[in-house]
Amino acid sequence: MTWWFDYGKTANYGQQTRGMQESSVSGTLSISRNIAGLTPGTTYHYRIGSQTTAGTVYGADKTLTTAK
Repeated sequence: MTWWFDYGKTANYGQQTRGMQESSVSGTLSISRNIAGLTPGTTYHYRIGSQTTAGTVYGADKTLTTAK
């Protein structure tokens, strides 16, 4: 499985983290990524993406606001 985050100032995203590989997953997987260069005091949209041999799926659109 490969997973990544799409993110940007709108739900069109425009940015993507580097894909990470997980060779074996069973049960719940907790993942996170640090992203440098975000603008302070700005709302960003993000979602997770995952690709397996069965296809690609995306999580729901979420938002966060960076600290000022």
